Amino acid sequence: MKKRVLLFLLILSLFCSCFCACGDTPDTPDMPFELGDQCFYFWGGNNHNLVRGDITTRRSSIPCPDPLCDHGENCPVGNVAKINAVTEKRIYFSKDTPGSIYRFNGDLYCYDLENGTVEMLISTHQIAPMFGFVGENAYFAASEVVFTEEGSVDRVLWDIYRYDPNAKQLQKLTQESLPEPYHLQRTKETQEGIRLIWESSGCTSYIETDENFQNLRKTEKPALDIFNGYQYVLTPTILEDGNVSFKMEQLNVKTQERKLVADRIASSLRMYRETPESEPTGLLCQFLDEPDCYSRVYLIHFSDLSREVFIELPSEYAISVGTYHYDRLQIGPYLAFKCGKPKEGKEFGSWSLYVVDLRTKEGFFITK
Repeated sequence: MKKRVLLFLLILSLFCSCFCACGDTPDTPDMPFELGDQCFYFWGGNNHNLVRGDITTRRSSIPCPDPLCDHGENCPVGNVAKINAVTEKRIYFSKDTPGSIYRFNGDLYCYDLENGTVEMLISTHQIAPMFGFVGENAYFAASEVVFTEEGSVDRVLWDIYRYDPNAKQLQKLTQESLPEPYHLQRTKETQEGIRLIWESSGCTSYIETDENFQNLRKTEKPALDIFNGYQYVLTPTILEDGNVSFKMEQLNVKTQERKLVADRIASSLRMYRETPESEPTGLLCQFLDEPDCYSRVYLIHFSDLSREVFIELPSEYAISVGTYHYDRLQIGPYLAFKCGKPKEGKEFGSWSLYVVDLRTKEGFFITK
């Protein structure tokens, strides 16, 4: 039972991330990497390179700043284990530490897109996947392992860091380490100034701090956002096979009446918006009870709770609906999904992006 609870907490803290998989190495770009808003970022290839998917050309490339790089194991943007955050100017990604069984996702890098530089920020045990931002300053949690005298693992401690990319300054903010990671969920304006609301990885504890992670005090779980008079409540359930399914309910704020939006949906899901800035009008999800459920994505409309097939690919494909907030999954009317062809069991093969144009409802692959 304890193992299942730990698995559940891990999945719950990471369900905003996409499937981790490797695929064929994209071609080397013929021209230098250019900045622009019409591209998505993900990682793949034999060397887990950072990949840029261009909407205009419908092609992918490796946005490596080194023109002489062969994009092998020494590539500045290779061996990527996780993309933690993508902003207009920077990409934060983490790598595994080679040869260490106690370090994974522990080497954090910042790719300055404007200057074409890749800089390691910290090498530690693990970088928590969820980043938060106040202005351009990045907030994240990182851990270290405490060993016993015999050399076995005693405990894992977490600290909160802030990186100021303009000053190129990384600062540890916690005075005392934490037993679990916290991520910056939101900010709020008060008479004291900006206050930061933090959520624990298990979604069981909430604290409020200033911008320096000082003046701590416990706080209640922030109220869910209200859209057109409704809140949307997501409840996880551990299944007999150890997987996690979710139930979403629509809560009428005025009457407190609840209606079922969907049940037994996979952990890969996200809200549907016409534009990145607009309020959600539906839910994109997959149903675990359906055969070949990962090759099909449904759109449930919040207006009348009706559902329609949003994407359906051949059964050999698997689609990650994903809510990995560190990636820009929607640019204007374009909505991106990472998809691939599974091999045997749970191992995944070649991955690419499938993009839907919300104006026409037509989709296309971004290929090499």
